[in-house]
Amino acid sequence: AGNTFVTAAGVDDVENPSYVVSAIYPTISSAISGAREGANIQVAAGEYSSPTINLKDNLTIKGAQAGNDARQRGQSEAGETVIVGTGRIFNLAAGVTLDGLYFRDIRHRGMDEAGKVVSDLTIKNSVFLSTTGSFQGGAIQIAPTTANNFVFENNYVGNRGGYMLYFGPGGTFENGAIRNNYINSDGFMFGPFNEAPGWVISGNHFDGTLDGTPYDGYSINAQFGNVQVANNKFEKLVRGPQISVISGSV
Repeated sequence: AGNTFVTAAGVDDVENPSYVVSAIYPTISSAISGAREGANIQVAAGEYSSPTINLKDNLTIKGAQAGNDARQRGQSEAGETVIVGTGRIFNLAAGVTLDGLYFRDIRHRGMDEAGKVVSDLTIKNSVFLSTTGSFQGGAIQIAPTTANNFVFENNYVGNRGGYMLYFGPGGTFENGAIRNNYINSDGFMFGPFNEAPGWVISGNHFDGTLDGTPYDGYSINAQFGNVQVANNKFEKLVRGPQISVISGSV
């Protein structure tokens, strides 16, 4: 709110697969309000702050760095779509893709399922510099709900003071993927704890050196069914992966 940047809300034309810009909006929230389900929303580079935004099912929100691996971008804000918010930023929805965004200081439950089914949620190519502030939930809160096919990939995570991802007890979390992320966190992922099947955790670098002090970081505490954990680097963690594997392989 109050910024001078614009957000282009584009809608996929079923008969013409090329991207069509249908309207220009001054804020992210107004673009989402104006977009129908299934829209692509392109957010220009710049800094944005906003009250809580209610996402719609099957939206794709693309920042200025959409498609560019966040691990290669690191903490620089140059050319980024920077979203600032110390409260709730997004109420999530099913089928949402967040691509190429930069969250300067996402806090406890900055993204929340808010009692909805949030299956097919994909978060990729994004930077999270967060001070969660609570180990009773996460910056991205996937509490007791259905959240199958969750994907978190090609992200840069610098999280302090709480969990980055929180999968609360009682939910259904099948076929998740944590792939190809750089994770520097004192509490990256808590849960799921219901023998969730079909997960893949691969290609991640868990770096436990926080603010110059090694062995302060913490990676994953979870219980899976058939899970594939492969090709990860766990470095200088005070607590490495605490993973209960019912079947699968590490």
